Amino acid sequence: MAILGAEFGLMVLVSGEETVLARVEAEMSALETKSGLRILTKRTRPPGEHRRAATRPYVIEVESIDREGILHAVAAAIHEMGVNIVSLETTAYAAPFTGGVVFRLAARIDVPATLAVARLRDTMEKLGERENLDIELRAS
Repeated sequence: MAILGAEFGLMVLVSGEETVLARVEAEMSALETKSGLRILTKRTRPPGEHRRAATRPYVIEVESIDREGILHAVAAAIHEMGVNIVSLETTAYAAPFTGGVVFRLAARIDVPATLAVARLRDTMEKLGERENLDIELRAS
């Protein structure tokens, strides 16, 4: 769920028997009319089907005084290592005592089984030093 502009957005993953899903899709127009909502549906595959190779789930959390470019730097470093970002959320909040704004990023990632976690940790440590970021990497 999120506020997008002045609109509220909600994304839901639904699974079920084929006949039940077909009924939900068939009744979507009536639900839109009754509720005033705009509803979009899309058939998907199970999450594991999109993975090309074996992976290990990890979480990366980043905090820093807010400034432009943090998300780009973290995402680029992750991408260059062939790591997949499964989900990513950012927030900003007032820092205690200073009143400055702190940026926080939390991402669930899939680390390829062929990538040494020590290499990923080293890359994240160097990124943290270069960009002045507090970065935590842990298995999820």
